[in-house]
Amino acid sequence: MSQNLSPILQAYELLELVQKENIVLVDATNDKNGKENYQERHLKGALFVNLSTQLADIKVDLSDGGRHPLPTIEKFCHTLIQLGITEKSYVVIYDDNNGSNAAARFWWMLKAVGH
Repeated sequence: MSQNLSPILQAYELLELVQKENIVLVDATNDKNGKENYQERHLKGALFVNLSTQLADIKVDLSDGGRHPLPTIEKFCHTLIQLGITEKSYVVIYDDNNGSNAAARFWWMLKAVGH
């Protein structure tokens, strides 16, 4: 990054960044119609990530790890590869809950693996 940015961006900052940086924009909207909502209305260039299948490893028996247990590191790394995220990527994540749901989880997971 050419500048040191806060983890939380304003819209004008994103507009400036997408013009000049290696941005991977991710829509982490997490509702029952998340994929459909993404297809109907997402920021241009955004990729979709699914909380239940890409950011968690949900078991049939929820007593085995809870509602959204973390995926294995290998599975999470595979998701990053699928999204085109590298160590040089600047990842911007948003969701339909002001960033307090799946976007925050994805950000935290990225931080946990050293991104």
